[in-house]
Order: sequence, then structure tokens, then C-alpha cells
Amino acid sequence: MLPPGPAGPSPTPPWDRPAWVTFDPPSVLANLERLAPGEAVLDLRSLLLERIWRQLEEEFRRRGCRGYLAERPLFSPFQSGEPEGWEKFLAPAYPADRLEGGLRAGFSLVVGHLSEAIILSNMAQAFDRRCRVLVRVRHPDLMADAGPTGVLSILELLPQLPLLELAGFFFDQPFATRQECETFGRALTRCLGETGCLMALTRAEGPWPNRLQPRRVIGTELLGVASEQAVPLTATLTLEAWGVPLTSREASVRLAVDLGTAHGLPPRLPAIVYVEHQPARVVRLEERRLVLEMASRPPAPSPWRVLLLGGTDGGGVVAPADWPDGLPLGLLETVVRTWPESFAPTGAGAILTPA
Repeated sequence: MLPPGPAGPSPTPPWDRPAWVTFDPPSVLANLERLAPGEAVLDLRSLLLERIWRQLEEEFRRRGCRGYLAERPLFSPFQSGEPEGWEKFLAPAYPADRLEGGLRAGFSLVVGHLSEAIILSNMAQAFDRRCRVLVRVRHPDLMADAGPTGVLSILELLPQLPLLELAGFFFDQPFATRQECETFGRALTRCLGETGCLMALTRAEGPWPNRLQPRRVIGTELLGVASEQAVPLTATLTLEAWGVPLTSREASVRLAVDLGTAHGLPPRLPAIVYVEHQPARVVRLEERRLVLEMASRPPAPSPWRVLLLGGTDGGGVVAPADWPDGLPLGLLETVVRTWPESFAPTGAGAILTPA
């Protein structure tokens, strides 16, 4: 991955937020362009991506993104300000009682079970509303599952269900060989006849039958924090926390951060983090606390800003690759969910805001 872009002065978070996540808008948009977003679908099941999308929605749309995947409607029926021009997909798997909310909100729904299709058709008739559906393909081997979750079982039932319109397929994994493509194409012809082109939502590249038009789903790879990337991307996130001094001796000072294993910190952490731009090492990881030690007391008054990921204008960088077992995105989502901030985007970046 590429190093984080240059950071400018950042706002000071409130004292009562133990930790906060910021993102760099220009780097996010640059990563989007490197991923070739034409007709892309953003995977907003990630809370991080959802918060970023809410702040950069217009910029995403301007760069070719026209759809998003979500696990729930992102706006209530009575909430104003929902962006227009987005094609919305309700991602699997969800409880049956979430079908109504997705239908009312105008989502295309992913169907992975015969019962889902039947319930959805009944709801569509009750509301007198057509619904576009995508059939979930868990594996391209169509003969592997002949039960109620099988692709062929669902395709054979759909023409009998009023107000459901087949829009395409949601692939958990793509085709591995051309033979799988041809077999799938023949099965479509047997079940559906000579219909038009159907979309295929997918996270990976691969061969596709002529009748399927792939649309790439872009997820957390947009953040540039994965350990392995097919396309060089820039790290976009910074994780900071307040550090409070515990003890001070002539040779060193210890401090505590209110993050621990309960928040998603893994057992193995970066060898060096930074406290007010000075290096510090991890002494002990507890359930709800991280204890650090540094050579001398920072000149700034406490509490001190502790850099756990990213870079700052005053020096010191903790890259995603410095996390031995990979960066735990669950930790960042926990921080955003537990301690949401209220800062607006700035020239240097933006602190993720609540929905």
C-alpha cells in the first residue's frame, strides 16, 4: 500500500471522547479512481464506509458510483435529505421481517431462499409495488444445492410469483473457469428462455457468461488498509486516542489509553506508536486499557494525543503494515460506533460523524 498522504493541522477532539477515527477525503477519492468505479456498487455494510459515503456522496456519484449495498435502509421513510440517483440493494442475509423495510424504501432485494421470495411477493402484492430481485449465488456449481437455497430452485419459482422482477444475481464468489460460465449460461436459458442481459454483483473479477453484466462491489479495500492489494492504494484512516499519565520516573513515563481487547485491539500490536509525536512502546494490553511507556514526558499538558494508526503533521507514522496481524477494522468500527464525533470535514481530513 502507499503511505498516507501529507496531513495538515487537525482539530482537537473533545476531552470526553477516548478515541476517534479520521479519514482523508482526497485519498479516499483517489483510491476510488484507482479502483475504476464505473457503474460500481459501494458496500455500505461497513460502518466506516457508510459514514464516509454520507459525507462524500456527491463526490462518489460524480466519479461514476451509482449504487450501494446496505444491510438496512439508511434513511427512515420520514427523514428528508436522502440523496437521489442511487440504486439501492439490500444485502443478504437478513431476517424476514427486514424485507418490508427494504421493499418500502425502494431497494432491490437479494433473495437466497424460496421462503424469502414467497414472502416478498406477498408483500409486494399487499403494497401493490413491483420489486426487483437478485438471486444469491453462493457457489457457481448449480448442482451443489438442490434445496430451498439453491439457485435453480429459486429461478424456477420466480416466474410464478407476482410483482417480482428478476434483475440479476448476487455472487458470493465468481466463476473460476469458462466451463462454469457456460454451464451457468445454459441453465439460465433452460429456466428463463432468451431474456435480456442481467446484472451480476460481485466483489472479484473473473470470466462471465455473455448474458451477465458484472458490476463490481467496492468494500473496505477503498480505505487502503488491507495487507495485500491488487491495486496500490493510499491509506486513508487515522486512529488516535487520549493518553493519561499513570506514573512518572526519572527515566520514563507510563500512560494509559482507554482501548483494550474489549474494543477489538488484537494481542499483537505495532512495536512503536506515537505520543505527541514522540515514540512509545506497548507495555501491557488489558481488557479495557492499553498501557504505554515512553522515554520522557511530552512538553504538552496532559492528556496527550496518542497516534495508533496513520500519520500527523508533527511527525510519526504508524502504517497498516505495522500491525502484525493486520489492521482490525472491527476496532475502528467500534470506536466510530461508541464515540461518534461531530466535526465537519476540514482541509486536512474529517472526523467520522454519526448518522
